[in-house]
Amino acid sequence: SSGINAEWPLRPGLTGVQSLLADFARYRTEEKPPKYTEKGNLEVLFYNLNAKLRSQSQPGFVPEDGKLISDIVESWTLLEQAEHAREVALREEIMRLERLERMAEKFDKKAGMRANWLIENHKLVSQDSFGVGIAAVEAAKKKHEAIQTDIKAYESRVKTVVDMANTLENEQYWGIDRIKEDLDKILELWEVLLHALVGRRQRLELVYAYTKALQDVNDLVEYLKDLKVQLQSTDYGRHLGDVDILLQKQTLLEAEYTATQPRIAESLDVPDNLLEMKEKRKKYRLRLCVDTTA
Repeated sequence: SSGINAEWPLRPGLTGVQSLLADFARYRTEEKPPKYTEKGNLEVLFYNLNAKLRSQSQPGFVPEDGKLISDIVESWTLLEQAEHAREVALREEIMRLERLERMAEKFDKKAGMRANWLIENHKLVSQDSFGVGIAAVEAAKKKHEAIQTDIKAYESRVKTVVDMANTLENEQYWGIDRIKEDLDKILELWEVLLHALVGRRQRLELVYAYTKALQDVNDLVEYLKDLKVQLQSTDYGRHLGDVDILLQKQTLLEAEYTATQPRIAESLDVPDNLLEMKEKRKKYRLRLCVDTTA
């Protein structure tokens, strides 16, 4: 019978197995009942024939192939056992596939949410709005650290969809090719986001160093301006005591100036360092553009 012996499709999916169960139901309601009636009629015919032969003192009827009613009964019992096993297998498979369909729907929902989150955060880390001045850049560094923490924490959510896809593949979900394609997109977006995050961190560090160098130079210039004003003072004192105090102050100013010599020497290298930083920033931007358009 096709209802009992029909082979399972390679990857039937829920509708395929439901179709097999429908075929099985038709077999039990349409194909099997006439056979059951035929079996009963055969048993009655066999019984009546042998009863008539016995009444005439004739030996009992033995079919040419040697098969008896007991053989039919035994085969019928095996048939019903096979029917039961088939129905159980079909219903269990339907329940399994329904569970996988629910998991696939859940995967689709989560994958969509993950993709949107990754795209939005990639836009966020692609922006270099670090502000102007050392205070603004320091605030940008703290904000970047917060963004980095959020993205790191999101890794577990990406792993969730990976685990779901692996489960669907291991259980041979019929739509696994589509699931794997969606998963590949998620993992690609994740890698792009991580790469952009590292690039933004590097650019932010360069901007911070650039801004800090300018701030240090500006502070030094202001200090030297103030020192110059003090050294150019025409107040020489009116009394000997005043002169002694001014001489001590002069000595302190000279000592301060001497102490600033290393800072002055460093400041002379700042223009070259700033140019180098600018070049590095251009390279990082260029690399970022190449990576995101590749």
